[in-house]
Amino acid sequence: MASTGVANVRELEDLIIEAIYAGLLDGKLNQRERVLRVSRCAPRDIRDSDIAAVALKLQRWHRNTQRVLTGLQALQVQLREDAASTRDSARAQNAKQREVRKERRLPMHDHSLRPPNLTLNPASTFSCCRS
Repeated sequence: MASTGVANVRELEDLIIEAIYAGLLDGKLNQRERVLRVSRCAPRDIRDSDIAAVALKLQRWHRNTQRVLTGLQALQVQLREDAASTRDSARAQNAKQREVRKERRLPMHDHSLRPPNLTLNPASTFSCCRS
């Protein structure tokens, strides 16, 4: 805001609104996101002596936006990798849960799982617990 000569956000908003009413620019001001999306602006005359400075500023702006874009693309790749990893972990966890549920569905009195020579005497079961 220092380059515009305004002291606070409210003054900057007023300046933008005045520019819109004056027809110098068209756009939408989003106060929540603190963003002005410019759809059209009035041309500005530039002295020949200022062209090099404007070109330099535009080159810097281009480099900065390229860095931001590269960073966003790297972040997007990382987020996709993280999402795939999370999805794979969730699938593995779900498979484990299904297996445990399947094991728990086996009846406790399934005689097919007991060795053939073992017989249980119901009267002697838990004899240590009786008084």
